[in-house]
Amino acid sequence: MNSKDIGSAIVPQLYYPSSDGEPMADNDSNRLRMIHTWSILAEAFRVQGVVAYVSGDLFVYPIEGESWTKSAPDVLVAPRCEQRPRESFKYWEEPGTAEFVGEFLSIRKKERFDSPEIQDRIEFFRTKLGAREVFIYEPLGAPIESGFRFHLLRQGEDGLLHDVPPGTSGWYRSEVLALEIRPADQWIRVRDPATGREFRPDKRRADEEAKRADEEAKRADEEARRADDAERRASQAEARAQRDTAARDDAESRVLALEQEIERLRRRGDVPHR
Repeated sequence: MNSKDIGSAIVPQLYYPSSDGEPMADNDSNRLRMIHTWSILAEAFRVQGVVAYVSGDLFVYPIEGESWTKSAPDVLVAPRCEQRPRESFKYWEEPGTAEFVGEFLSIRKKERFDSPEIQDRIEFFRTKLGAREVFIYEPLGAPIESGFRFHLLRQGEDGLLHDVPPGTSGWYRSEVLALEIRPADQWIRVRDPATGREFRPDKRRADEEAKRADEEAKRADEEARRADDAERRASQAEARAQRDTAARDDAESRVLALEQEIERLRRRGDVPHR
């Protein structure tokens, strides 16, 4: 935690971590789905001239001063926010919020749409992040051939999230994005509802996102290594402190025993009083 001077007082500044040391995804399929979805959405907004920040797997902090209130959705879109690199997304520093978020559930963790953990996550998106739309992509198995389930949820007039059915063609209309989306094995497909134009991944951006993901993984490994080193140094310092305390206690015990022996000898007259 840093601090800053305000007059004669020192006010601590909260630290907002940019990583939790965990990998971006637990399998290559989900990792590629995330990267390609970011790339397609960013490309769609670029072509249409819409200002929106597209990202994912970075901490979103909705409340200033509450560094513990955070989430890292797999996909997020914040309308009216500039598309530029960020370490984290802090609402009080931005002109917009994460109105559209998405999650690719984990096969390894056996995540399911109706599990309490995922429902709590969705509720956090609604109540804390203020997400107006949430999609949940639920793979049914590690191989692509296993299939998937897909849910698009939208806030209703009651403030709660409700399932949005797809159109007759299988496309879901997103009010936040002003685009249509459709889940596929490889990624989330995106098209312009007015023209029917389907956007493809921007290879350059996809490569950049893949590189960023690799750098994040390396940074997470480095942070984990530093944490292990710090823990080892702390353990060594604690052990030294315990040894020093034990040595001090032993020395004090010896001094006390010597004083007691001297007093005993004085009482016998073997040691003259000063």
